[in-house]
Amino acid sequence: MNDVPEIVSQTLIKDKLVERLLFKDEKTGQRIPYENEMPFYKNQSRIVFGNNLLIDPRKISDYLAIRGYSALAKVLTMEPEEIIEEIRRASL
Repeated sequence: MNDVPEIVSQTLIKDKLVERLLFKDEKTGQRIPYENEMPFYKNQSRIVFGNNLLIDPRKISDYLAIRGYSALAKVLTMEPEEIIEEIRRASL
């Protein structure tokens, strides 16, 4: 929380990274600014949140384009008993 003013003033206003807050590679000591360059994430593929890279979170049209809210639309047309059965089948 104490870093917020510095992050806002440097990153959001001046478009500069706060070096001391960047990920530091333990082996090389190098500061790494981007998640996809970090050794742990470098060879991984996003599955669960994969669409985060495809949409602008400020635009509902982007979310709708990737079938956002489709589960909500489905459940709004179902009877309560159908919803309960769906939850049971999913073992939720």
